[in-house]
Amino acid sequence: MLDTLMSSLAALLSFQHLFYMLIGVSVGLVIGVIPGLGGIAGLSLLMPFLYGMDEISALAMLIGLVAVGLRRYAPQWLEKLQADRGERRLKVTETLVLDPARRLVLVQIDDEERLLLLGEGKELTGPTTLRRVPPRAAMDPEV
Repeated sequence: MLDTLMSSLAALLSFQHLFYMLIGVSVGLVIGVIPGLGGIAGLSLLMPFLYGMDEISALAMLIGLVAVGLRRYAPQWLEKLQADRGERRLKVTETLVLDPARRLVLVQIDDEERLLLLGEGKELTGPTTLRRVPPRAAMDPEV
């Protein structure tokens, strides 16, 4: 059984079949960009091309298409396959677009908040540390 699995994997990972997987991923990305089309529409558009291909190449193309569909429409299933990274230290609290070239980003690192001014792919000013303000209900017990 193990030798059958290894020979199947070797056949699927050949250059020709990896090329068909790449074509499947490309078709999935193009179909995913078009509004209103999804994985089922991509599968139905790809189906006529699969009939003339050998089985392994068709399977490789379908694997590529399904991989893009899973990434887009079912990311929670893919999260189960990834290793647990624990609690994240960095969180983007809020963003504010000032104009098409600049934006303000409020990030939280551990228990500290920092304000960044970003523009055209670079940081325009150094990070400014902000004092943590307690919620209004914690300051005023009568609320």
